[in-house]
Amino acid sequence: MHLMTLFLAGCAELPGGVADIGDADPVPEVVRTAETGTLYTLDDDVGAVVQYDPVCGWSRSTPLGALPGRLARVDDTVWVTLPAARGIAVLVDGPDGLTHTDTLATGAEPLGIAANADGTRLYVALATSGMVQELTPDGEVLRSWNVEGQPSWITLRPDGDALYVGSAMGGVLTWIDLLGGTSQTVELPVAYRPDADVADNNIAVTFPLTHRITGDPSVSADGRLLAVPMLLVDNTRRISTGNDDPDTASDFPSENDGYGSEGSNDVSRINPVVALVQLDPGGVPDGVNASLVLVTAANELEVRVRSYLSSAQVSPDGSLVLATMEASSAVVALSTTPSNKRGSLWIEDAVVIPTPAGPRAITFLGDGRVYVDSFLERSISSVSLREVHDGLAAGPFSLHPNQVTPELALEPSPLPVNVLAGRELFYSATDLRMAGEGSGISCSTCHLGGRNDGLSWNLEGGARQTPSLAGGIADTAPFTWTSDVSSVSQEATLTSEGRMGGRGLNFNAFSIAAFVETIRAPDVPGLGAADAAVARGEAIFNRAEVGCGSCHSGELYTDNQSRSLFGAEGVNTPSLRRVAATAPYLHDGRAPTLRALLEISVGGAMGDTSMLSAAELDDLEAYLRSI
Repeated sequence: MHLMTLFLAGCAELPGGVADIGDADPVPEVVRTAETGTLYTLDDDVGAVVQYDPVCGWSRSTPLGALPGRLARVDDTVWVTLPAARGIAVLVDGPDGLTHTDTLATGAEPLGIAANADGTRLYVALATSGMVQELTPDGEVLRSWNVEGQPSWITLRPDGDALYVGSAMGGVLTWIDLLGGTSQTVELPVAYRPDADVADNNIAVTFPLTHRITGDPSVSADGRLLAVPMLLVDNTRRISTGNDDPDTASDFPSENDGYGSEGSNDVSRINPVVALVQLDPGGVPDGVNASLVLVTAANELEVRVRSYLSSAQVSPDGSLVLATMEASSAVVALSTTPSNKRGSLWIEDAVVIPTPAGPRAITFLGDGRVYVDSFLERSISSVSLREVHDGLAAGPFSLHPNQVTPELALEPSPLPVNVLAGRELFYSATDLRMAGEGSGISCSTCHLGGRNDGLSWNLEGGARQTPSLAGGIADTAPFTWTSDVSSVSQEATLTSEGRMGGRGLNFNAFSIAAFVETIRAPDVPGLGAADAAVARGEAIFNRAEVGCGSCHSGELYTDNQSRSLFGAEGVNTPSLRRVAATAPYLHDGRAPTLRALLEISVGGAMGDTSMLSAAELDDLEAYLRSI
């Protein structure tokens, strides 16, 4: 969700009184202006923009008619991306509130959005299209840039000369020079996990950690610092489940075996990090010398807090970064001038601000308070920025829950009770039914937004890539890659208790399964295309000698069977719906792209494309991108 600010000089009465606000499932991103006063945020469950004035106390909701993504605002105009509808809603604020005046057409999955100071340019990230576009306010595309890894989160430098884009796959951070019109990937430092327990002839071995960007970045008000929320994950050391089967688990993992296991020097498998990237006067990022700051924190009960960061916001004076940990019901605050470096990482103690469940967005108002939007508990709360500063100056510190002020409670969600319960479990790294204490792991850690993280993990039976859970998967059993798991609820239990350290999930697993079935399928650019290449590709897909359609059959593109595949026994046939959005491919993630997947499929190990020409492979790929 977004939180955004707008100045109101006084308390104006709303025509017709204060409207009740519907449901709010915030989407992670904060849009800030230099002004203060009214908060704008997005309500995912009912598809609406919510306005709230914390001084005057009024609030209202304006329906959009579609799932919202992010918002931007200049003067009286608000733009909201609609990821499921390939559009940007245009709303104008007037005496009677927001009026939805237009919807601008876009490509597939518009998500992140920013506007320059005078509202003459919009910038939108089209996630599955792999593109960022510059638009006029009426939707004319002026320029576009190809960006790797599903560009999802963007932030604009205050002077409007540079744009920074975070991608959901591959840890890709992109800098777009809006003056020169060029784009380039920002190379961030490689971080390592020191591990004296794994050694060759008593010589300690270091393991590189994998970069993932996990939410909305921000730029400081002076335009000199970029803060990027990240995870550094150790997905190379083997994850033991206490069971020889790589995809089931009958025993609980030991402290050092599971996804969330601890490590030496505060470094574990799951490491929340804020990348602090210095920007020169022209907005050029110095990625090579960026500080990767590992967030170390404990709550008031001295339990470690360390789940992924869904947004990172630089404070107005530039001295702090406040980052939302949506799976830990907390905001963490740390200095922008870290002082404690160990090896390749800066390791800094952070102030923990306890929040209602599911904090996803932060903004700052001129009243000296930090406002937090919590999507699971459907509320906005605030805390004094001065108390945060004082807490950081005092050393390792956790604000007491009483220091957090409730601001706005939204009406109950229209979603079914079991879906809401399942969503809360899915997004929790602190519920002991789901994960071990202090592990920092939740279902949403690897399945951000219910999709896949683009990573392969080293399990006992070999590498296994993270499958997407989006688009309804109940009828694609068996689940996991190489075992006969018959239901989503059974798989939730096996993963929670076998790898995450949870205890006693029991019947609550059915609620998780109910929520998973509601996760929106990704939109892909070629979906439903009916051109000649797609028609030729479909014919190739169903040719007996090629063999794709013999296993990937029916409306779900799976026969729900298991086969031996590339040396692994009993590999389940995945559905190919929206396959273009779920790289990498195969059970072990060995194929980074669809084209690589088709080129690997030779000799009958998984179909046979060896007789196909380059043009025929193009057609087959076009068909796969259309389903």
